Amino acid sequence: MPEPAPESNPFSNDRLASLSRALRFFAAAFVFGLSYSNIWLAVHIPYFHQLFHDMLGNKPLPPETTFVVEHVSLFVIVSFLLPVAACVLIFFGDLVRAIYFAGVIVIAVYAQIFFQWHSLILPVETIIQNMQTSN
Repeated sequence: MPEPAPESNPFSNDRLASLSRALRFFAAAFVFGLSYSNIWLAVHIPYFHQLFHDMLGNKPLPPETTFVVEHVSLFVIVSFLLPVAACVLIFFGDLVRAIYFAGVIVIAVYAQIFFQWHSLILPVETIIQNMQTSN
């Protein structure tokens, strides 16, 4: 039985290489898109801290918020390193490893966004409750 022509083979090396590059680009672009809000939030943590201090006075912040406020530099560094890791991902030789690595980066970005958002929204709930009880 004759082999199909290389052009008609959907699993040729050239097509797989093209698919590999496209998947890597998609993963990197996805991480970059998610990282925008991550970076913005991490850079603006000190402003939230000042707002909480102004609105709550000397009341203590929740433990999660205190952790985020005290480790601002860690959150900023991680939020910038994740898109850099996504750029490195483009140059990995093994497609399967690159896809797994991209998944880990996406999970890390989502985890950081969730943790920062959750930590910074907790004092807002207290502020709103204080405003409602003072009326």
